[in-house]
Amino acid sequence: MTGPPILDRVPPLQQSRLPEFDFIRTLAIFGVVWIHVSGLFIDRVPYGSIEYWGFIALNQLQRFCVPAFILSSGFFLAYFPKNSVRIDRTLIGRLQRVILPYLFWSILVEIYYAAFDLKERSISQVIANFVLGRSLYTYYFIVIIVQFYVIWWLLNRLKIKNSIQLLAMSLCIQLGFTIVRYAASFEIVPPLHHLSDRLVFDWIFYFFLGWFIGERYDRFRQFATKYRQLFAIVAVLAFAFSCLECYFIDVVWSDFDFSRSFYKLSSQIYAIACFFMFLNWSRSSSSIEQIARFSFAIYLTHAISIENFSLWLPYTILNSSFLAFLVMFTCVWSTTYGIVYVLNCTLPKPASKYLLGI
Repeated sequence: MTGPPILDRVPPLQQSRLPEFDFIRTLAIFGVVWIHVSGLFIDRVPYGSIEYWGFIALNQLQRFCVPAFILSSGFFLAYFPKNSVRIDRTLIGRLQRVILPYLFWSILVEIYYAAFDLKERSISQVIANFVLGRSLYTYYFIVIIVQFYVIWWLLNRLKIKNSIQLLAMSLCIQLGFTIVRYAASFEIVPPLHHLSDRLVFDWIFYFFLGWFIGERYDRFRQFATKYRQLFAIVAVLAFAFSCLECYFIDVVWSDFDFSRSFYKLSSQIYAIACFFMFLNWSRSSSSIEQIARFSFAIYLTHAISIENFSLWLPYTILNSSFLAFLVMFTCVWSTTYGIVYVLNCTLPKPASKYLLGI
């Protein structure tokens, strides 16, 4: 399979930064922190109460975030034609900006746990954590994105570049794996191996959709603008159905992990509709651009902030769990952003690049 000539894919007004993607990445990292903080409260309020379903809704509202990051990764690999010309250099550059910061913060996390006797881990367990992204529960994403970079490199090496065929194939793979996850949740088939969430099958359509859009971005953005109201309606309906799915799977099958996950079909539709809807953003903002630049560093560091604040912040303030949630979210976001900002300002640029991914 071969794609169209490179010159046919070059956007006529190609920019190094696109305001809409800064906006998407800002919303996505905001959503990541939001999901992980709200997840703390779901299990601490009475099951089935108004508060419980309120937190479920808050949690599901941000389920576009990880798909948005993966879509963006596929998009920018295709948007800049030089990437497909210098594929070795592109792969090395991407891996350096992901793996080096990931290893740095993973080592710090392991030292932190060992120093305070929070978790007992052998050397072999620590090495396995590095390889499988298990030092923190959020690091599975690093394993996923590295696989996608290698897949992109391999496909380019093999001259397999027809993004339409790749998109169709990836849709079949992701849809098939989604069906398997539903079957496992409903106990039709045995539970999936615990490492299945470290594979790309749940996310592969997002990556190739980003690739597909990146090759023909001007036309696709016109399409997204023309049908923005339709995408907004789809997003609202998918979000509502996602909440209903949570209720059904929670109550009938008691599979709480799957019911709140990115893997549900309604969550996938919601994520894609939100992405298309957010492509209409066109205003530049220095604050949004900075958060977008910091997004990877915030992703790597926010879970430790959550762990620490969850130990001493109350889960109810003035008899309100929602108020406590807002306080904890504000503390986690402000602290994490502040740490990344200070490090970015104090570290020399090469260190900032390889320790923060900025």
